[in-house]
Amino acid sequence: MNCRGTSRAAARPVKKKNAPVCLLSSRLSLARLRFSVSLPSPGGNANDAPPTPTPSAPATRYAVIGGGFAGVAAAWHLIAAHNAARTPATPPPHLTLFDPRGLCAGGSGAAGGLLHPYSPSGGLLWEGRAAFEAAVELVGVAERGGKGGGGPIASRGVAMLRPAEDGAQAAGWVRRRAAAVGEEGGDASPSPTAHPPAFAGLLSAAAAGAALPGVALPAAGATGEGGGGEAAPPPAAWATTAGLIVHPARYLDGLWAATQAAAAGAGGTAALDTASPPVTSLAALDGGGGVENDTPRPRFRAIILAGGAGTGTVAEAAPLAARLDLIGGATGDWRTGSGENGGGGDASSSSSPPWLEGVALLGRWYAAPVPGGGAIRVGATRDRKDGRGADWSPAAAAAAGGGGPAPPGAARSLAAGLAAAWPPGRAWGPPHAVVTGVRALAPRSSAGRPPLAGRLEREDGGGPPGNWWAIAGLGSRGLTYAAWVAAAVARAAVVDGGGAGAEAGLPAELTRWRRGKAARASPPPL
Repeated sequence: MNCRGTSRAAARPVKKKNAPVCLLSSRLSLARLRFSVSLPSPGGNANDAPPTPTPSAPATRYAVIGGGFAGVAAAWHLIAAHNAARTPATPPPHLTLFDPRGLCAGGSGAAGGLLHPYSPSGGLLWEGRAAFEAAVELVGVAERGGKGGGGPIASRGVAMLRPAEDGAQAAGWVRRRAAAVGEEGGDASPSPTAHPPAFAGLLSAAAAGAALPGVALPAAGATGEGGGGEAAPPPAAWATTAGLIVHPARYLDGLWAATQAAAAGAGGTAALDTASPPVTSLAALDGGGGVENDTPRPRFRAIILAGGAGTGTVAEAAPLAARLDLIGGATGDWRTGSGENGGGGDASSSSSPPWLEGVALLGRWYAAPVPGGGAIRVGATRDRKDGRGADWSPAAAAAAGGGGPAPPGAARSLAAGLAAAWPPGRAWGPPHAVVTGVRALAPRSSAGRPPLAGRLEREDGGGPPGNWWAIAGLGSRGLTYAAWVAAAVARAAVVDGGGAGAEAGLPAELTRWRRGKAARASPPPL
C-alpha cells in the first residue's frame, strides 16, 4: 500500500493542453481572474521551449515538506507556477521534497482513496465542485505520469452509497436536496460526469439494497415508512457516481513522476530527500543562501509545509498547529480472490454474498474495491488516543503510520466495522493487511471543516521573513482538497510574490486559523 522512499528517474515531459484553473473565491479581482484562466500546465506551452540550461546556470530552488497528498500536489503546482511566471532569463527550477519516510506515509498512506465532493448531508462541500475538478485533473496527470508501481491508479464510474443513520437524517436530506436543486435550477440525480450536481441522488431502501445487497439500512419504522401511506417515506441512502476510487500509493508515485518530468522539461530537477533528518525549523532549512548587501539570502525561493498531522513539529507552524485536532485512523484490506493481496483475511472463499466491484460504501465505516480488483479496503477515522492512551501529539503523529505495525485491536475493530456496515462481512474474518495513520482535522466553521493554509512567520522574531507557507487540516478530505489548495498556495508563493499581501488572495476560510480559538473537532464520516 505504501510507496516509501520512492524516487523515479525523470521521464519525458508531460504533454498537456492548457486548461482553466478553477476560481478560488468570488472575491478575486479581474486581474486574478485573467490569470486564473490562462495558467499553463507545468510542461509549458508546446510552442514555448524552456531555456536551455548551462552547467553554470543558477537554479531557482523550492522546497516542500511532506510526501502525502498535499505535499506532492504542492510540488506539482510549484513547478506549474514557476513555469507560468518564467521568462527566457528565468533560471531553471530545482525542487526538493523532504520526507524521511518517502511518499505516501502517515495519513495519506492509510487513506481509503475515496474521492468525491459531497458532505455527509449529501450536498456539495465548501468549494467542493472546484476542489473535486482540480483533484480529478491531478489524477489524470498522475495517470499520464506513470502507473505508480503497477496497476491502475483510479477507478471511475463507481457508485458511492451512503446509508442514512436514522429517519431524522434522511428527512434532512430531502429538505437540503430540495433547496440545492432550487438554488441551482437543475436535476440533482447522480451523474457520471466530472461536473458533479449540487446534491447526490436519493435512494429508497429497495434501490439501496439492490445497489449493494446486504447493506445495513435503517429499519422501516426509523425512516418513517408506514403510517397509512399518506406520505412517501424518507430515503434510505444517498448515492452518486460522480466520484473516483484512487489507489493512494500509485497516485502519489505517478504524480511525483509527472512532477519530475515537468521540472526536467523546464531544464530543472525535482528530487525526493529521504536522507535528511525531519525538518523542525524553516529558518534553519532556509539558511545558507549566502549574503547580499549584508543581509542573509534565503536558500529557497519558496517553502511549502504540508506535514499533515506532524505540522506541529515545525517551530514556525505552531500557531496553525494549535488549531488542529489529531485523530488516528486505519484501513484494512480483504482479498477478493485475485489481485495484489495474498494470505490473511480472505473474502473469496466466504459463502456470504460477494461485494460488488462497482460499489463503494460511505459513512462512519467506509469500504471500497481497490482499483484493479483483488481486494476490498475498509477504514475509519475515530481514535483520539495514541498507543499509550494519551492524546495524539504532533511528534507521535509524525512517527505513526507509514507501514509500521498496527496497534492492538485495529484489525478486530475494522472487522467489526465492516460487519456493522455490511453484515455479510461477518464471514470474512480479519483483514489481510492493516495500515494506520493520523489525520489533522481543521476547526469547524459555518462552511463545515475546510482545510487551512497561509503564510508562516519566523518563530524567533529575528531576521527577514522567508517565503514560507503551510497547508494543513485536510482531515479525511485530503484527496478532494489537496490539489485545489496547493494550486492556490503555489500561486501566492510564486506568482503573487510571496509577500505578506499575497495571503490576501486566499479565501478567508483557509486563513481562519489566524482568528479566534478552535473548537474541538469530531471525526467526520465520509
